Amino acid sequence: MSSAFRRLSSCLLAATACALVSQARAQSNSVSLPPVTVDAPKQRPRAAEHQRDTASHTTVVTRPAGGPVPSPTRTTTSGSNTGAGGGSLTVPNTAQATADIQRTPGGVEVVPDTAFKDGPANTVKDVLGWVPGVLIQTRWGPDGRLSIRGSGLSRSFGNRGINPFMDGIPISTADGLFDLFEIDPTAYRYVEVYKGANALRYGANSLGGAINFVMPTGRDASPFEVRFDAGSFGYLKTQTSSGGAYGPADYFITTSAQREDGYREHSKTDSERLNANFGYQ
Repeated sequence: MSSAFRRLSSCLLAATACALVSQARAQSNSVSLPPVTVDAPKQRPRAAEHQRDTASHTTVVTRPAGGPVPSPTRTTTSGSNTGAGGGSLTVPNTAQATADIQRTPGGVEVVPDTAFKDGPANTVKDVLGWVPGVLIQTRWGPDGRLSIRGSGLSRSFGNRGINPFMDGIPISTADGLFDLFEIDPTAYRYVEVYKGANALRYGANSLGGAINFVMPTGRDASPFEVRFDAGSFGYLKTQTSSGGAYGPADYFITTSAQREDGYREHSKTDSERLNANFGYQ
């Protein structure tokens, strides 16, 4: 009896094992998983570095024989100056002023002397007449009305609200009034025009704009220069200038005389102007 029971148990266990094995084989044959491929990420090429301009900043290191290594020396080159002794420390040349203006957001303009000295250069209109946003209307003689972006159009006399400067120094009267005939266009290297809020760099009373007339210095001016202009309606103008540098000191001086009968009644003009600056560094 016991042997028969053992045989029956062995048969049952063998049948169960066979069923499990066949079921596992059936599952393995019915399920087919797709192959998995793992690729390493591709290395991105490095962006090409921008080459820096080494013309303006150069680092030079020299080592004497048997001596210690000195610290690097940085040499900065800027716009060229024709005068002796290098450029001015306070008055930038035309190239430097143009570069500074180009980095300034808003309405700003630099008018170099090459834009107006090749022409008559008689009044301020010959200098700023082509600047966008600037309106100059001549009235009698060399006088006129100046407006920047519509400021002061209702004025009938004088110019207020627009501050004029010469080398950064105000040239208007105490009440802000200035006359255009006091300006000698042949005396300046370039003219800076600040429109709108950019004029506030010269003070809160420059809401209408600011104009800075910049003269040459003895370090970038010609040693001697003479100019003679003649035209219709009795127009005659002579201008003489001289500049130079002697060690730490420099000077620039210019004089002009102008007369004109004008093409209208009551527009005759006779004027003499003298402008000068002296520097020491």
